[in-house]
Order: sequence, then structure tokens, then C-alpha cells
Amino acid sequence: HDGAPLPAGVVAMIAAPVLAAGWEGAVVEPPSTRHHVLVATLGDEVVGIVALAPTQGVVDEKETADAPVSVREPEPAAEITALGVLPEHQREGHGSRLLAAATDYARQDRARVLLQWAVRGDESVSGLLAACGLERTESRRELPVGQGVTEDCWAAAL
Repeated sequence: HDGAPLPAGVVAMIAAPVLAAGWEGAVVEPPSTRHHVLVATLGDEVVGIVALAPTQGVVDEKETADAPVSVREPEPAAEITALGVLPEHQREGHGSRLLAAATDYARQDRARVLLQWAVRGDESVSGLLAACGLERTESRRELPVGQGVTEDCWAAAL
């Protein structure tokens, strides 16, 4: 975000106690059976995390017998809502194993597409996503925090 300070409301939302309470709820009482939080461990230490939520993917155009024109139908998808590995444990395979496990859960939940929004310019994340078979799409979004924070959508067919 080019070093611009974050708004006070955003700083309050990312305070450690607030984040811990949110993740505890997500793990203990997920909103559905298609929401998953997985961790990578090294001994007793948690070194990585991936979270997965159901969503809708790319819109498919189909010809149907009932409709002479194309019908737009979204594909069932799974979105990676969090992905991270502690910096001192990156490049040890934890990220790729977390993505592989998330992919298995997405397939089990009958998703046809796996999606991930990644901050533009974060080469460690984009490199991992590309190495694991996701491709950057043309979709992007501007985040309403700081200045100049853009995320690109990455996707893979399952």
C-alpha cells in the first residue's frame, strides 16, 4: 500500500486478540461443512495455515434444449480465504502441501474451480500459486484499505 498508514478501524480489526477470536470461531464452529481450516505443523509448532470457503466461480455459458440462447450458470467453487507460512519455514513444502490438501477438500465438496485472491506484487504468494497450477485471471479488485492495494484473482479448474 505504498507505506500509507492504515485507517484506525482497519488497525483495530487486525489486532492480535481480534484475529485470534475470529480464527477460534472459524475452527471450532465453521459456518458450514464446506468451510475448512487446515494447518501445517512442524513438531508441536503451527507453521502454516490455509482456509477454504464455498463460493461461485467463473460463469459458464451453455446451450440448453429449453433455451435457444446461452444461459449463464456459475460453477461451484472453493475460495482460499487465507494462506500463509511463517517466513522462517517458507520453501520447505508446507505451502504446496496445504494447497494440495485444500484442493482435495474442494473436490470432496464438489467444487469445480479453486480461487485465491492475492495481493499484486507479492511474489512469494504468486510464485507458490503458479507452481501449484493456479493461473492469474483478468479479474482484480481494489481493497478499501490504505492506498493502492490491488488483488488479482488466481484460479484452477478442478
